[in-house]
Order: sequence, then C-alpha cells, then structure tokens
Amino acid sequence: APVVIVPTKYYSTPTSRFHELGIATVIWANHNLRASVTAMQETSRRILSDQSLLNVEKKVATVQEIFRLQQDHELKAAEGRYLPKK
Repeated sequence: APVVIVPTKYYSTPTSRFHELGIATVIWANHNLRASVTAMQETSRRILSDQSLLNVEKKVATVQEIFRLQQDHELKAAEGRYLPKK
C-alpha cells in the first residue's frame, strides 16, 4: 500500500530520506497554509498602519488570478446554461 505523509513536525528531514523510505506522496499543504497566514497577517498590519491599500496592491494576487484559481470559466458556463435569461 502506498504511504502518504504530511511532514509538519519533521520538517528538517530531507526529501531524499522520504524517497529512500519509499514514501509515495508528500503533502506540503500545512506549510502552505501557515505561509498564507503569515502573509495575511503582514498584509493586514500594513493596511491598518497605512490606512490604505496602495502599498499592498502590487504584493497580492490579482483578482483575475483568484478567479483563475476558482476556475470561474466553469461557473460562467454553468450560469449560462442554468440561470434564467434576462
């Protein structure tokens, strides 16, 4: 059976060791989530401090990127198919 790990607590183990042990899949989601929390806190601090979005706008994902990640083209196609025509 394949072995899947989430190396949150053993972050100092080299990836090569996982290969040696025959680990099938490594899930890095925990660190991605933790990194996003740090980024959100830093962005929120900057917005509060500046009372403006001006200094953070170029450091955050565009609205278009958020829509791309959400695969909004599928939503638009479904809306065209299922929502009543105006």
